[in-house]
Amino acid sequence: RQSGIMAAAGIVALETMIDRLADDHENASTLAKGLARLPGVVLNPEDVETNQVYFGVTFSDQDEVNRVLTERGIQGLILDEGWRFVTHSGVYADDIEYALGVIGETFSEFA
Repeated sequence: RQSGIMAAAGIVALETMIDRLADDHENASTLAKGLARLPGVVLNPEDVETNQVYFGVTFSDQDEVNRVLTERGIQGLILDEGWRFVTHSGVYADDIEYALGVIGETFSEFA
C-alpha cells in the first residue's frame, strides 16, 4: 500500500512535472540568494542544487521565529542541522519574493 502511494507520486512527477522541475530549482536558487543577504542567516547559495534550501541562523529563539513565520504564512522546518525551506509546484516566483519580504522582516526582528 505505501509503495503504491510513492509510485503514484513518481508517475505524476514523470508524466506532468518534468518541465516544472526547472522552475522549482530556479525558485530555490532565488530563495537561497535572498536568504543569504538577510541578517542572521548562514548560507552559501551556491550549495543549493535542488528545490530544498538548507541554512543556519545565528539567533537563539528559533522555535519562536518559526512560530511567527507560520503565523505570517511562511512554512519552514527546523531540523537538527538547521532550517529547510522547499519550493514545489505550488510555489511561484512571485511567492518567493513575497516570502523573502516576510522572512526578512521577521528575521530582522530577532537578529
